[in-house]
Amino acid sequence: MFVLAEYMMWKEMKALALLEIATVLHQHSVSSLEQQDFRASLRAVHEMNYPLEEAARLTDHDEMQTDVRVLKADASYQQASAESMQAISMARHQLTNFLQDDEFLNMNMVFNTLDMFKDAALKAREINLEQEAIACYYQGHIFEKILKLKQKGKTFYLQVMQLTEAAKPKLFNGQEWYDDCTASLRAMQDEARERDDNEQEKIRQAFRKEMEKELNDIAAAKTAGAVQLLKHVYAKHPPKNTPFKLDIKDLSEWDSLETKDKKRLLLKALSDFHPDKNSKADYGEKWHFLVGEISKAISHFHDNEKSLMRGENTSSGDGVDGDATEDKTGEGDDHDGGENDDAADDDDDDEWTDIDSSSSEYDDNDIGGYRTPCFCGMCDPDGLYSDDNDDDDGADDDDADDDDDADDGNSGLGDEHSGDGNNNKAKDDDDDHEDDS
Repeated sequence: MFVLAEYMMWKEMKALALLEIATVLHQHSVSSLEQQDFRASLRAVHEMNYPLEEAARLTDHDEMQTDVRVLKADASYQQASAESMQAISMARHQLTNFLQDDEFLNMNMVFNTLDMFKDAALKAREINLEQEAIACYYQGHIFEKILKLKQKGKTFYLQVMQLTEAAKPKLFNGQEWYDDCTASLRAMQDEARERDDNEQEKIRQAFRKEMEKELNDIAAAKTAGAVQLLKHVYAKHPPKNTPFKLDIKDLSEWDSLETKDKKRLLLKALSDFHPDKNSKADYGEKWHFLVGEISKAISHFHDNEKSLMRGENTSSGDGVDGDATEDKTGEGDDHDGGENDDAADDDDDDEWTDIDSSSSEYDDNDIGGYRTPCFCGMCDPDGLYSDDNDDDDGADDDDADDDDDADDGNSGLGDEHSGDGNNNKAKDDDDDHEDDS
């Protein structure tokens, strides 16, 4: 009985030692693969088979059997990744050879190399995203550069972008295959954008020739001024979206309106005629083109009013009376006036957040259909992506400026103010300062 127990203990100890050997080999395989040494990684994986099988045969403990199964699964993953890396290396070497050495392109070699990259992608699928992405890149490279099938190559490039996106937070910037993939994809998108712009320009030229009289009348009304332009377009080409946001009766007092109110009226008109509010699918391409030309004409006056408004903001900050300019530090009034005017300007801009001045279907920041997020005030009027409230910050800034002004009054600048209110305030501040002392 004692001999049997000793024999069983010896078997468990041997199984444990074999399991430790397999673990060391697995770690060596992982480190070799990280150093791009697939040969050493494969060698270590193959050497793991014997100790794992022996450990599984000798032990009866559930925990040790579980460790054996986990190591076998890890070994299969490592083997697939190393074999994928090996296939990519061989295919790249073959691709370089027949591109540089052969005077005439051997298409059999091209398709053979393509199959090798495809096999590498299949081995790494759902196991090693980086190796799968590299294999897909080379397939796209062959289709684009050698076989001249750009659309097919673009399909593989988009797959590369999806794989690298899934591999985050790991980044591949600076690696040759990734940089070439993004550059090729961007060039394809630029080419597609240019082709689409040329087609759209042909359509617009045809509409300009067909609607020459209407466009000339709009240009003549634009020359006469903003009021004549708005009256003309609302009479001759009324918006198809009802009710109108602009009431044409509001134009009767145009000359007496402030710049800010004129800008608001022009924004309402732009909302009625903007191409995004008059889609091709709903109203046809001809109407879509016409409202685009009308929007350009209205935008001309809107930009002018906006420039005038900014000029008024600047002049209101600098052109205050002499007593106000010398009040306290001389900066408080300018700051407060600028904040209020900017806030009013921002309120006007929020009204325009749903209208995009560009109707292009493409974005320069798009790569593979992914749009880069924007966190500006125009794209995020509700503050959904900001940590703080801009209005609250503005109020805090104003309060801080008021405190600074009070401190400046304590320093003796209050004696230079004209008016009883300022002198009393400076006196009260001095009294408070003495009490605090």
